[in-house]
Amino acid sequence: MSLPGDSGCTRRRRSIERRAVELGILEEVDLVSSAKVGRARECRLGPAQLEEEMDWIDEYRRIWQSRLDRFGGYVEARKTDRG
Repeated sequence: MSLPGDSGCTRRRRSIERRAVELGILEEVDLVSSAKVGRARECRLGPAQLEEEMDWIDEYRRIWQSRLDRFGGYVEARKTDRG
């Protein structure tokens, strides 16, 4: 479905422009690097490390794993009590 005065080509161009802006932001913070190779652009993970973010995720993963393990124990105990 096309909007009046808006072709599929225009929408694709806007989509590409939006991706270019997003790629630029990721490059600014060194999460990715890109290079033009022929008509394509190759992207690679950049030098920025996400160690702080991974530590934060791991901390919450441990917390939730512990909670879920306790909940699993509760469920199993309830099954035993009823059975």
